[in-house]
Amino acid sequence: MEKHGTNIKKHDLVLPCFLDRLTDRYPKAKTESIKHRVVSMVDYKNSILRDLSFLLNSNSHMQNKEFDDNFYAKKSVLNYGITPISGSSISDDKRKEIEKNIKNTIANYESRIRQESLEVKLVGSNESNGNCTIELIISGELLPLITYEKMYIKTIIDIETGIYRLRELKQDS
Repeated sequence: MEKHGTNIKKHDLVLPCFLDRLTDRYPKAKTESIKHRVVSMVDYKNSILRDLSFLLNSNSHMQNKEFDDNFYAKKSVLNYGITPISGSSISDDKRKEIEKNIKNTIANYESRIRQESLEVKLVGSNESNGNCTIELIISGELLPLITYEKMYIKTIIDIETGIYRLRELKQDS
């Protein structure tokens, strides 16, 4: 079934994330049409990519020890972001810690990826001209959809600056 003469099928439309619902892209319109209340799968994935980039490029402000007495504060927006890794040396143990930290952070703050399917895998590292980067693949099934849609994200971390660059990988990549 097509949606109002476009090539987008009804089952390919999903509700946008909370941030996108709060953003008024048509402030002069008095009412919101149905086509502005739903997004395509491409837009849905792009919003997840954008939000993961916000999350992974935000530093959590409190060390885990500060949350030992309060489980809920540890998972709240008070601790939004990831433990900074800039300036770290990258040993094998540190790489596993980075994978685990990224996976736990995404599991805590990105509810559109099914936790049971979430995987973070280190696939390479590069050191040139004193600049060290780590390459990871993040994958997981997206929620809430009629059928599971898997998303693959290539992530490059600049160890010197702590900046995460993310882009979606197509399934055949």
